[in-house]
Amino acid sequence: MLFRSICRAVDGLALGIELAAAQAAVSSAAQLLDRVEADGLGALAGERRQRGMVETIASSYELLDPLERFVLHHVAVFSGGCTLDALHAVTQASSGIDRDALTISEAVDSLVRKSLVTPTRTAGSVRYTMLETIRAYALRALDLEAPAVDGRDGGVVARDAHAGHFADQVVEHWERWDGPAFHEVSNWLVVEFTNLREAFEWSRSRGRIEVAVDLAAHADRKSTRLNSSHLVISYAVFCLKKK
Repeated sequence: MLFRSICRAVDGLALGIELAAAQAAVSSAAQLLDRVEADGLGALAGERRQRGMVETIASSYELLDPLERFVLHHVAVFSGGCTLDALHAVTQASSGIDRDALTISEAVDSLVRKSLVTPTRTAGSVRYTMLETIRAYALRALDLEAPAVDGRDGGVVARDAHAGHFADQVVEHWERWDGPAFHEVSNWLVVEFTNLREAFEWSRSRGRIEVAVDLAAHADRKSTRLNSSHLVISYAVFCLKKK
């Protein structure tokens, strides 16, 4: 059990596991886990190991074609994973290019085969996630490489598309709260909690008050878990009235 925890703590990356194993000769499994969790990757190998992990990810990234990179960037925009439908919607809104769902699905499948994206099957559906080290790399690549759209940075466009998608979705789900779909909607709020919070915080930081209000007023009213107080909602509504 301890060794499984160590593997999770180093994101399951072969390089991280190998370097952790090298320390096993002088540390117990419990001591190793404490060090990994307390100090992260730097406590075991410092900058050399960090560079090695980044180089490993970079090598895989360099082999991706433009569509695979585009999809990887957008999977990274999600916090806590995404469904294929959500990913397709956000890529459409972000790029303005009419790519069908099959094209996006094939690119995701390719990323899964290359161990850059991980599928998780729950309750009859599939969500796609990525290790945090890979996500951080992909987000940096998004900000550096994504082309500008209408004068806005590509990274901003992608995050705006993510926030807009969840603002639309939370309103749609809210309208189905009182009815036979109650449990489905409730579960959706729990599963998408981190995406809703990230979308809210991004919209608030960008001054996109209408989007922030939709996210806060609907999700927070139902789940009471979104990191937004009634004071924030009231301020947002006040800003809207001032326009």
